[in-house]
Amino acid sequence: DGTRDESLVNPELDSNETKLHNSFRQKTWDETITKDSWMVFKVMAEFVDGYEKLAKIGPCVSIFGSARLKPENKYYEMAVDIAEKI
Repeated sequence: DGTRDESLVNPELDSNETKLHNSFRQKTWDETITKDSWMVFKVMAEFVDGYEKLAKIGPCVSIFGSARLKPENKYYEMAVDIAEKI
């Protein structure tokens, strides 16, 4: 599959270190595009799982946010304010 097992190069690495080393190696275009394509299905599966759980609760609200906004950001604060009012 074109992946290089670092434990073969350095036998002192344990499996976690091998995974870490492999995650930082330069990926080929085929590896990158394949991973990105499958990521769509992972995200879709998470949405389906979430909707199924919410359906069991009944009428409810879900607020989607971003890990990129800091708590002091005005949009973060607005979302918290809206969530409290709901």
